[in-house]
Amino acid sequence: MEDFVLPGGFAAIVILGYFVVARVDLFLEKVRRQNSEQGGTPPLNIATSSFNAIPSVINILNDMEARHPDVQYNLCFGPEQEVIRVFEVGGADVAIVSAQAESRGSAQRKDITIDPQPAFMADGSVALKAFDQAPQDKKVLWKDGNAHVLTAEFVRQFCGY
Repeated sequence: MEDFVLPGGFAAIVILGYFVVARVDLFLEKVRRQNSEQGGTPPLNIATSSFNAIPSVINILNDMEARHPDVQYNLCFGPEQEVIRVFEVGGADVAIVSAQAESRGSAQRKDITIDPQPAFMADGSVALKAFDQAPQDKKVLWKDGNAHVLTAEFVRQFCGY
């Protein structure tokens, strides 16, 4: 009798484990199918080399997030050459750089002037300000026919047209 208890218990555990794994696999496949059907909106990626552009960009992205909560918004800050490189390889939908910056390739561009304004932390207790408060000439770059549907909306709001 003892010879059958150990193999019988082991067989019961194997069968139960197989049943549990099969159910989990069905559940995960259902979730994968739902995610692929939804497709999801890709994130809107903004890159800038200008600290003074950040407050305006944040205000516009907050406004857009209220209207399009299903979209993720990314704002990257870095050296101008890195911003241009990331934009040219498709890592950013919009790039905000100095007016003198040159971009290779076919990109739409709009020259604008930014009036520096402070950026406030979420609770408003801390303000980030630039020392230089003079208006700055900048160039906004975006690709014509950009795949992201919100690129044109962002550019219109940021450039004021």
